[in-house]
Amino acid sequence: MKEHRKMALISSIIVIIVFGIYASGLISCINGWTNDVLVGVFSSAIVLLVTSIVGYKIEEQKILSQYYWNLVILNKYILILSTPQFEEVAKEYYETLKKINELLIINFAQVDQSFCFYKLRKEIRQLLKINNILYNFYSETKNAEVCFRYYLGRHYNDDGKITYTSEKLRDDIKNLIKMTDDYDGTGKKFVIYLDKEIEEFRLLINKEKL
Repeated sequence: MKEHRKMALISSIIVIIVFGIYASGLISCINGWTNDVLVGVFSSAIVLLVTSIVGYKIEEQKILSQYYWNLVILNKYILILSTPQFEEVAKEYYETLKKINELLIINFAQVDQSFCFYKLRKEIRQLLKINNILYNFYSETKNAEVCFRYYLGRHYNDDGKITYTSEKLRDDIKNLIKMTDDYDGTGKKFVIYLDKEIEEFRLLINKEKL
């Protein structure tokens, strides 16, 4: 997508320069052969500009669609994090965290900060809003994955007692638990809050009424 944007910018500059030459009357100082070259350059730049814009829009729509469907899958996994007694299903919880973190990394990689006119476009602003929410969430899920890996390793001290208890685990991931059960003081579970944001994003990329 960055390449399409770069080519559109270059071709736009060429079009403006050539058009400026004609508009300023400088063309009268240019011989016939050079005039033909300018016309050819101008025509090629117009074609390149149109092609770049079309290519950009196609690629952007593909990214938005992929991002949306990843969000749908992601929220299904986040629902599992709402399990109250996660110690009883620690392995499943850990595997879920790994899948969540993998999907988050994929989505972060898809977000291109070079979206054209993103401040004027609601769908891109919504994407960046969701991405920012998920980035904060990722800092907690990444930590939780490490904690669960250690917890499942069953480390013992010299007396044969487990050194990393379920109480210690729960304390180490208390921020994730709080975020999952009551996101940002909204009183809503994170999965419900995110689902609302995802639905708004879906309506925007499909150009439906909110």
